[in-house]
Amino acid sequence: MIHSLEQLPSVVLVLALSAAMASAQESAVPKELLEVKARYEHEVERVVGPVRRQYLTKLKTLHKRLTRKDDLQGALAVKAEMDRVSIPRAVDPLRLVGKWRVEYDNNSSRSYGIRSNGTAIWLDTGLEGKLLVEGPDLLLDVGDGKLEKLTLKGKRLHVEHFNPKSLYPDGTPLKGLGKRIK
Repeated sequence: MIHSLEQLPSVVLVLALSAAMASAQESAVPKELLEVKARYEHEVERVVGPVRRQYLTKLKTLHKRLTRKDDLQGALAVKAEMDRVSIPRAVDPLRLVGKWRVEYDNNSSRSYGIRSNGTAIWLDTGLEGKLLVEGPDLLLDVGDGKLEKLTLKGKRLHVEHFNPKSLYPDGTPLKGLGKRIK
């Protein structure tokens, strides 16, 4: 039985929060708010990111050492802390709301529509899917056997296209770069 929010998986929390916010404010999210929030989160990550990465490096070393000593309970505790720290607090599908045009490295392109309720549509084909959070990754799965990892860097949407989706996360993706069009 779940007694607190900390016990819920982060994926459920992010998607539930996004859905709740979306139903309350489907069209009430001002573009300026999204832009200011994106700049804020970028600055926070710029300042906090190096400290987090250093902490994660130390945790990985400790995890390896405890595993070699067969201290599985200690290694699991360190792994839980690594998972907690490695999930960026900035994962927020609301930052991606709008229409995007993505140009891929193989000279193909695609247009996305991303809604505030966490759903997305490939405007070119009509395929619809859901944004999913897996660890630190924001993924788009439209149920066609492919998967796209989405990352917002500044004002650009970086896309990693995995075909088939079983290549995620270790396979070599087709890369794309998106620009907001609306």
